[in-house]
Amino acid sequence: MNSSLAILWDFEPLHDAVMALEYGKYWYRKLGEGDQPEAVDVRGILDYAQEQGEVSINEAYGNWQWMSSYGNAMRQNEVRLVQLFPEGRSNQNNAHLVMAATVEKLLGQDAPDTFLIIGGNANFVPLAEKIIAQDKKLIGLGAPGVTDPEWAEICSSFIQYTEVARPLQDERNTFKSVEESHPLLIQTMISLSAQYGEEWIQQVRIKPALARFDPDFREKDYGYPSFGLYLSDQTDILERRHFKDEQEPEYRLREDLELTEEQKTNFERATDKQDQAPYYLRVAAQQGVRMPRPDIMWIGVDIYASFLIEDNHFSNFATLDDECLHQLQVDVPEASLTDAKKIRQVLFKCYIFRPSEDGSIGFHNSVQSLEDVENRYFSLMLARIGNNIKTPLDYEALSRALTDSEDSADRLRELHENLEE
Repeated sequence: MNSSLAILWDFEPLHDAVMALEYGKYWYRKLGEGDQPEAVDVRGILDYAQEQGEVSINEAYGNWQWMSSYGNAMRQNEVRLVQLFPEGRSNQNNAHLVMAATVEKLLGQDAPDTFLIIGGNANFVPLAEKIIAQDKKLIGLGAPGVTDPEWAEICSSFIQYTEVARPLQDERNTFKSVEESHPLLIQTMISLSAQYGEEWIQQVRIKPALARFDPDFREKDYGYPSFGLYLSDQTDILERRHFKDEQEPEYRLREDLELTEEQKTNFERATDKQDQAPYYLRVAAQQGVRMPRPDIMWIGVDIYASFLIEDNHFSNFATLDDECLHQLQVDVPEASLTDAKKIRQVLFKCYIFRPSEDGSIGFHNSVQSLEDVENRYFSLMLARIGNNIKTPLDYEALSRALTDSEDSADRLRELHENLEE
């Protein structure tokens, strides 16, 4: 004679766990509200259950308002649905309390030989103890990654959902793992800290800077409907603050975040209150010289020198910007058209351009070499910065601000001294 079997489903946690398997870790950002798709392989689980004994009771507990898609599967397999009414989709339904009462009732009658509890967590341990105390077999069935070890250990035997079920959906791993975006986000935050000389960065500044490093970044690829939700969820690497009188929240890298040696060096330099480089760039911006990143600007100077050698003329500034961007992206793939425009706007203030007779854009005859372009760039920045601060110039910091290295510090000092004579 077959042993009798009672099947009790804690259905909602199982559904949520299977959704993570089917759609990826962040499925709930897109599919968490409203009617749920049919993800749990009810037939596969019951095929396994029937091998364990003759089913005497088969009840599934959950808020079925959200899961009408399971109606046919449940009816066809004679699963009795028990409606629970939690306050809101995300609240616990306390199924373990209702199921405990059911178990208590079953143990007081002609108790089944085996109980199959589908779902379950640490809250079910007292229920398990009652079953085992009556010398009944307890089988647990859970989903990988969400099963509570204490619950799994107390069961007579335990099986994973993936061992008995099959995927029902075709959209496995719809979203990318958000951890893949973390190196890009860290790089962006360090770059912004270097640009503004501050650890805390306004949210509105982060996405444009991030897009410069990776124009293909889309928060929706990671399951987020908005960039703000994406940022606020990255608590592993970011801290957030939002002052009452400010429209935008601010973010900074977590103080306990493990960085690579290069990242650590760049971040320490970016946030060093004694480093004058970010301050110099802010002074230049206040004087109307808005630069791209120092490394991009310095490459741009070299690109414009190549235009001189070829004696190029351009029909308009748009054509000039396009050619600059084309060459710039060879060294800096994430560079944007905005970077190219900023390079041209800075060099325009250096008086290297002259209109030709046919109206095209050319270069002054006195600008013949890379050194000429560099000297005009340095002279402009020495004038705009040096003439608008009260303290002596730190030439190493100024070199970092203008070229992203300290290699031009001596040259800047000599040029400055000559300009002052």
